[in-house]
Amino acid sequence: METFDRENVEEIISSWKREALLEEFVQRGSDYVPEAREILHRELLSRGVTDAEIMTAAEAWSQHLSERKFTQDSLVTIRTFDNMAIAFAARDELEAA
Repeated sequence: METFDRENVEEIISSWKREALLEEFVQRGSDYVPEAREILHRELLSRGVTDAEIMTAAEAWSQHLSERKFTQDSLVTIRTFDNMAIAFAARDELEAA
């Protein structure tokens, strides 16, 4: 089992832009281990994003998902990654395609 590398997670998350932080928290935050989710939430708050703004973004994301032709439950994991930076790069490539 891989151990949680707090410094690495904090470094990666602190390098993201405000919009990317909010998007990540709302869209994929529940996939994070609790420690990483808390780091992401703290970083958002430190950038001036309020919990109300997070809730509004989460509601908008939920509405967007409900309007799609497929549900979140229909998605399938095709690969997992040990390195968060590589995982995000792969995600970005898929989204661009």
